[in-house]
Amino acid sequence: MSQDLPLPPVSAKRAGAPKVPAVRVGDVRYEQARLSRKDADGGQRLGYLAAYKGDTDELLWRVRVYVIKVNPHLEGDVQDVFFTALALSPDGHQIFVDNEDGGRFAVDIDGNHAVHARP
Repeated sequence: MSQDLPLPPVSAKRAGAPKVPAVRVGDVRYEQARLSRKDADGGQRLGYLAAYKGDTDELLWRVRVYVIKVNPHLEGDVQDVFFTALALSPDGHQIFVDNEDGGRFAVDIDGNHAVHARP
């Protein structure tokens, strides 16, 4: 006779964000930005590239690289899409951003706008 044992609770929590080193160009540091709930105004908190002055936290600019479609019926953290890699283009004018969904994007760092590089 088998006994039904209680199953451990299932968590929808995910592992933490991948560690992606910042890219430096001159005195500017480029890295993934995580918006606070206040700054996101209830919207998307990830998918942004930020430019900071040197080693300070002085924000020079921030641009949304990609849109994250959020299902309001699921926990937010399981829907997060983090950067997996940052790289400077050979000409030094773009930052390439790869994400967990397999997307590759390019951010023009002179005009601080993003374009989709490949699906």
